[in-house]
Amino acid sequence: MSNDANKELLDRLQKVEDELAVRNLMVRYGLAVDSGDSAAAKALFTEDSIYDVGSPDTGMESERGESRASYIMEGPGAIEEMVEGPGHQSLLPNSAHTLGPDEVRVEAEVAYALGYSRLYQRQGSDFKLLRIGINHWAFKKQMDGSWLIHHRASRPRGGEDAHQLLQNWVSLDK
Repeated sequence: MSNDANKELLDRLQKVEDELAVRNLMVRYGLAVDSGDSAAAKALFTEDSIYDVGSPDTGMESERGESRASYIMEGPGAIEEMVEGPGHQSLLPNSAHTLGPDEVRVEAEVAYALGYSRLYQRQGSDFKLLRIGINHWAFKKQMDGSWLIHHRASRPRGGEDAHQLLQNWVSLDK
């Protein structure tokens, strides 16, 4: 095998390994928040991360009890606070965040994904679907080769914002 062919093969293998790492990172997020492990969830985000959960239908309220159109968490500490907060804690231990399918695009030191998420909650002997979302993720590769979540935007399916996320992603292929 020539040096060029060997390099091409190694580059392709690295891209596959990076994609797998990103997919596992998304799954780890769901498992961390469902277990209530705020430190594990916090550790998945970059220091300058933003997690934007949007739409008037989020069902989230501000500290004063009024409904809010979006919930923006900045930095890993905000993720930790969300997991430890009363809204999230009220879901435990009966929640299940499921992610996917997602399309993942790796571009050297950054990666992007778009796909679906669902939030279920056990109520008695049944499970209720609380939310179906469209999620756009951005990831940054760290110096040690690991990946962290840099940005996530989540929109409930059925809203104009969710539809726009889909259209923007698909239009990149044209």
